[in-house]
Amino acid sequence: MIEASPLLDQPALSPADWRRLWLLALHLGSMTEDDKLSWRSGRGGTHIDPAALLDADAEREETLPLAAGLSTDRIASMVERRVDPHAVPVGGHPETRRAVPVGAMLAAGILCDLFGRRLPSEVLRPGTITLLRQDLDTKETADREVGAVELALRALRSVPGWEEVAHPKEVEVVHASPKRLHRLDTVIEEALELGKAVVVIGPDAEALPFFARPLVEEVSDWSASTVASVMGVIRTTCSLTGRMAEDAVEAALPSDDALGRLPIPTIAAAFAGSTTTLEVADRLHDFAERTKSMEARPTDLVTLDDVHGQPEAVADLRGLLEDVRDWRAGRLDWGEVSASRLLHGPPGCGKTMIAAAVAGSAGLPLIATSYAECQSAGHMGDYLAAMGRRVWEAIRDAPSVFFLDEIDSYSVRGGGTNDRRYSTAVVNGLLTDLTKLAATPGVIVLAATNDRSRVDPAVTRAGRLDRHVEIGLPTRDGLAAILSVSLGILPGSAIDAAAARLTGLFGADAATVAKDALGRARRDRVSVAVEHLDAAVRAVVPDDLAAEEAAVAAHEAGHLVAIAALGLPTSRLARLHPHGGYVDAPLPPRRTLADVEAVIAMLLAGRAAEEMIGFGGSAEAGDGPSSDLERATVEAIRIETEYGLGKSGLFHAPVARHERGALPTEVRARVDATLARGMATARMVLEDNLDLLGRVAGALRCERELDADRIASLTMGVVTCG
Repeated sequence: MIEASPLLDQPALSPADWRRLWLLALHLGSMTEDDKLSWRSGRGGTHIDPAALLDADAEREETLPLAAGLSTDRIASMVERRVDPHAVPVGGHPETRRAVPVGAMLAAGILCDLFGRRLPSEVLRPGTITLLRQDLDTKETADREVGAVELALRALRSVPGWEEVAHPKEVEVVHASPKRLHRLDTVIEEALELGKAVVVIGPDAEALPFFARPLVEEVSDWSASTVASVMGVIRTTCSLTGRMAEDAVEAALPSDDALGRLPIPTIAAAFAGSTTTLEVADRLHDFAERTKSMEARPTDLVTLDDVHGQPEAVADLRGLLEDVRDWRAGRLDWGEVSASRLLHGPPGCGKTMIAAAVAGSAGLPLIATSYAECQSAGHMGDYLAAMGRRVWEAIRDAPSVFFLDEIDSYSVRGGGTNDRRYSTAVVNGLLTDLTKLAATPGVIVLAATNDRSRVDPAVTRAGRLDRHVEIGLPTRDGLAAILSVSLGILPGSAIDAAAARLTGLFGADAATVAKDALGRARRDRVSVAVEHLDAAVRAVVPDDLAAEEAAVAAHEAGHLVAIAALGLPTSRLARLHPHGGYVDAPLPPRRTLADVEAVIAMLLAGRAAEEMIGFGGSAEAGDGPSSDLERATVEAIRIETEYGLGKSGLFHAPVARHERGALPTEVRARVDATLARGMATARMVLEDNLDLLGRVAGALRCERELDADRIASLTMGVVTCG
C-alpha cells in the first residue's frame, strides 16, 4: 500500500481538459437518470463525444480579453476592486459567468487531479484496489460520491493514454458505507474475478473485507480539493475568455490544506450568484477562515490553566504536551512519546473538561465521543461504523486529541451468551481502533471511566492506554482557585474559609456556590460581598453539621494515628467534607500475617476512636460494601480462604459476599476472633496516643484537608505498637 505516490511534473489537467470536464458536467445535468445509469455502466444510452463538445466551445479561445487593451496600472486597479479583466471579453459584463453544476465538476476534477498526473500504467491496474478515503454518513452521500468518481473516469477517457484504462468495463467503483458492508465482499470479489480494477470510497482499509486489504495499492484522500483543482473550476466557469488573473486568484485562495478541509458543497456555494474569479477566491478564503475558527473554538475555551485542584494529573498531562511539542519540533520521535492516558475517578470530577483542556493547551482539534453516542447509531454494524468515523477524523486531523468517554462500558465479562458475543465484537472493534490510533503519529488518546476495575484488561494494557491518571476530588486550594475565578474581588481569607467548608465536594459544587453568590449580589443590586459568599456556602453546607463533623473527624483521626503507630504505608491525604470523611490508606506492598492484621486494626480504628472520644460507636463504619467493617471482614476471611495465612490450610477458595453465611462454623469463629483482635489492637494503639488523637481530629476539623507532609508532622510523636 502506498500513499501519495510521486507525481509527474506535467500539470494535472490542462485548460482544455477542464473545459471537457465542464462540458461533460453540463451535459450530464440535462440527462435523465436512466441515461446516466447507462452512460456510467458503459451499456450504451446517450452518447457523449468530448471532442465534439470541445470543438463546439472552441470559439471561446478566440475571445479577446478586456485586459488586452489596458495598461498595467489599470489592470492592477481593476484587480484591487475584485474585477478580473483577463476573464471578461471586450464589451462583456464583469459579472457574467457560465452555468454549471460546480459540485459535480469539482468532485470529478479532484479525481482527475489525483490520477491525471500519473502514468496510466501506475494506477487502476487489473486486480488492484484504489482506496479513496472519505467519511460516508449516509447511503445517499455514498451514491453521490460514486457518481462523481464515475464522472471523473469518463472525463479521463478523453485524456490521451487513458481511453481503455478508465473504461467502465475495466473499473468497478463501489462505496464502503455502513449500509453496504454486508455485501461489499461479494461485489469486490466478482469485480476482481472479471479482471477489473476496483475503486473503493470509504473511511479506511479496515472497512474492506479482510481478503481485499492486501490488494490496496493506492490510498488518497477523496474530496480534498487543491488550489490547482479549484483554479481549474474558476477559470472554466467564471471566465468567458478561458483566462484569468492567475497570480491574483491564487494569492487570494486559501492553502491546499485549508481547501482540503472544506466540503465540496461548501466550495460550490462560493460560486453561487453572479461572481467574478476574484470574488469566488475571496469567498473561499472567508469560508476557510470561518471553518478554522469553528474547529478551534471548542478547545480555545479551556486549557490546563483552568483545571484547579488536580496538581498531579495536570503535571502529568503537561509533561505529555511537552513531549508532543518536542515531536512537532523534530526533537523527538513519536515512538518515544507516551501518548495515551486513562482518566479515572468518581463522576463529576472534570474528566471531560480535562480532555478539552489538553486539546486547548496544545492548540489541537478535539474529537470526542462515547460508548453511548456510538451505540445510538443503531445495530452493531452502525455502532462500529460510527466509532470508525470518529477514529478516522482523529487520524485525518492529526495532530489531534481523541477522547473516548464511558470506556468502562467496553467489557466482555458477565451477561448471557448473546450479550457476551455482542460485547466481544464491540471490544475487539475498540482494540482495533486503539491500535490504529496508536500507530498514527500525533494522535493523543484520552479515555475516561468512573470505575477503572470495570474496564476490560485488554483495553487498559500498555500500548493502548499507556498511563492511568487519577482524577479525584479537587484539593482545598483547587476549590479556592475555582471560587477566585468568579469572586476574585473578595478577600483571600473569605475565599479560603469558603473553600475549607466546601472541601470534599466537586469542583462543580464550588462553581455553583460562586454563581449563587453572584446571583445574591445581583438581586441586592450591589457588588458581591463576603456575606453573599457565606450565604451561598451555607446553602450547600448547613451550619447544623458541626456536631456530626466532630465525630467524623475523630473517626478519620483514628485511622491516621493507627497507620502511624502500626508502621503501615504513610497516608497521602485526609479530608473532612460535608458528607463524611476520607483517608488515603495505601496497603503494604508485601503482606505477611502481621501486615494483614495491622490493616484490619487500622480499618477498625475509626470506630474505636469514635467510642474513645465519647461519640459512641456508629453504624457508619459498617454502612455499605466499601465500608471499614466490610473491608476488615473481607481481609479476615481472606486470611483463611485465599492468603493461606490462617489455620484453614494452604488452599485458595475465594468467598463471595452472598456465600459468607455458608462458611463452616469453625472458619467463622476464626474470622470473628481475627476481627476481635484487630479491634483490641486498635483500642490499645489509640489509648497509647489519646492526646495525639485529639490533636489530629482538631487539625482535621480546622483545616479540613491534610496532605502527606501535614499528616507526617502531626503524627511525628506517635507511640508505636510494641
